Amino acid sequence: MKNEAWQAMRDKVQEELDIKGGAERVGFTDGEYFNTVANNLYPLKQRLLKHPVYKLIKDEESLKKFAELHVWSVWDFQCLLKALQVRLTCIGAPWTPTPDRQGRRLINEIVLDEETGRHWRDGEYASHFELYVEAMEAIGLDTTQIHKFISDVKEFPIRQCVVNNVPLPVQPFIQHTFEKIKQEETSALMAGFTFGREDIIPDMFRKIVEQIEMDDERFAPLKFYFMEHVEVDGERHAPMAKALIERLCGNDEKKWKEAERVGRECLEWRITLWDAIQRHLGVAHLPGVQEDTRSNMKQPGQVAKDFYSVKQPSKLDQLVATEERLSRLENKFDKLLDKLNADLT
Repeated sequence: MKNEAWQAMRDKVQEELDIKGGAERVGFTDGEYFNTVANNLYPLKQRLLKHPVYKLIKDEESLKKFAELHVWSVWDFQCLLKALQVRLTCIGAPWTPTPDRQGRRLINEIVLDEETGRHWRDGEYASHFELYVEAMEAIGLDTTQIHKFISDVKEFPIRQCVVNNVPLPVQPFIQHTFEKIKQEETSALMAGFTFGREDIIPDMFRKIVEQIEMDDERFAPLKFYFMEHVEVDGERHAPMAKALIERLCGNDEKKWKEAERVGRECLEWRITLWDAIQRHLGVAHLPGVQEDTRSNMKQPGQVAKDFYSVKQPSKLDQLVATEERLSRLENKFDKLLDKLNADLT
């Protein structure tokens, strides 16, 4: 039954890609490699879905505390998705077509929904990150730091922005994502997106919605956000992501091994994030819950200490950042002067 449902989803994706009945078949393998990786990661996925954090989200106060940290992983998701779009499509000028037409369509379909998806107000659109921030504001949470972070990212290095703005418990999760973006091949990065994001998110959010009553109209935007992911990710994005990883890995056993490695890492880091949120909710350990035994994974305090060693930058870091900003302003000023001189002559 499970294989039949998966085949039906793949066929649905293919129907959307076929043009005038003549498009080539999307490059699915026979599913053997994908199923092997999915089966190997299944115990880890179940451990994530059985995490005690869900049972701690039981009232307005705990939901707010959850959102305060979780919102940063929503932004992190957008970064991972856009990194994949950059690799699989051409988003600059001059434009040139990338080789994989179907892959290009699949990733752009996902970006369309995530960057300009439905808003809870009819006829409007917003990114899922913007939806989440607005939902936080609707229940009275202060989002000043989030808006400052988004503003800072436009001007300053990401390292500085994360250290200055992001809550310390979430920083290692974000840093891991950017490590993967920098280091991994596209097929392995897609595995992290597929197994560590799109495949697991609908089940996670469904558990949150089932755990707490959100009948108060103030919670309507947040409930919309969760249910939108249950529907869109579960019915559209997950099969699209799976189709992409099968296209990228094909029958290459080495690529599938790397895909499993990165998928495992991303699931493990999601568990680490859930551990941090559990501590934020005020419960370090629940009776009867086994401690996690992650394989070959650094703990948050051990991750890139030169990157996240302190919450606030040193005076030297601040001076360097100021000099960098002044240098950029000086370059802009010089260009304006050159343009003015050119216009005068």
